[in-house]
Formats: sequence, C-alpha cells, structure tokens
Amino acid sequence: MENFDELLKKYADFIVRVGVNPQPGQTLIINCPLEGAPLARLCVRSAYEAGARDVQGMTSPHPAIRAGRASISTVEKSGALPPGT
Repeated sequence: MENFDELLKKYADFIVRVGVNPQPGQTLIINCPLEGAPLARLCVRSAYEAGARDVQGMTSPHPAIRAGRASISTVEKSGALPPGT
C-alpha cells in the first residue's frame, strides 16, 4: 500500500503542477466526489506547495444522488407530482 500512496502523491503533484498550474497567490477550487477525498487532500497540499494563496474544497454528491435529483426535477417539471412531494 505504501507504493500506492507514493504514486497517488505523484499523481496529485502532476494534476496540480501540470494540469492546473496555479500561479503564486492564486486561489484553487477543488470539486470532487467524496470517493476522491484522498486524492483531493494531496492536491490541496500540492497546490499550497506550488504557491497557491488559498484552496477551497467542495464535495459533490454521489452519482446516484445526482441521478435521483435529476429524475425528481424532471417529474416535477412535467407535472406528474404535486410540487413539494
């Protein structure tokens, strides 16, 4: 597992330094599902090491919850359910 942790840290560094490339003093916003929290934590550390002034984190709900919300919204818009049901 130690090798996995090291590879995950390298991946986070790559994501931040090459993919995002935050400049010193910038704010970085990370949006990820809860399952991605270990990688997100490492990305936060990498962003601060790269000079980011602040890092904000947001978690997205599980895909099943998003799908459920979408189906309810669609049903409510079609009038099949009374509002607030």
